[in-house]
Amino acid sequence: MLGDPHFGFDPCDAHVLERNRQLDPAHFDDEGNLRDWWTPASRAAFQRRAEALVAQYDRYEPLPGLKLNGRQTLGETIADLVGVTIALDAFRLHAAEHKIDLRRRIGGFTAVQRFFLGWAQFWRTLETDDALRNQVRQSYHAPARYRVNGVVRNLDAWCDAFGVTDAHALYLPPEQRVRIW
Repeated sequence: MLGDPHFGFDPCDAHVLERNRQLDPAHFDDEGNLRDWWTPASRAAFQRRAEALVAQYDRYEPLPGLKLNGRQTLGETIADLVGVTIALDAFRLHAAEHKIDLRRRIGGFTAVQRFFLGWAQFWRTLETDDALRNQVRQSYHAPARYRVNGVVRNLDAWCDAFGVTDAHALYLPPEQRVRIW
């Protein structure tokens, strides 16, 4: 479980929900019926956002000369981004319903900071260069550090929680941050 110990819905749950919905979100309506319900404008907006994520991930270089393929990882990247976004929204709703002060610090961190630290800790890993090369070439999942850093840098809440500015390496200007939904 990520984030606050009083809270049981985490980004991984939301990731799975989003991944299932992505099988073709435009072809299923809000009741699960097979029906193409997106307008041309909605489809174009989704494509623009997806292409922005592809471009971001194409720039990541885990090893010298080894770049990610943003299109290859796009489905999982969207699921990670949406999963963290949904889980954070649910976390905040839970805190409001149970009168949990999100500004209260435990161990020097606020609840929202701990939420994001939990996401990072969930993905911590140690891998060899060969394993990393194989993953980049063959997997639909970005390497763990990009599943964390690539997601959080798109979230205003993360930037706000940690005071991230243009002086920080992971800073992404607000107009370049991708919001899928």
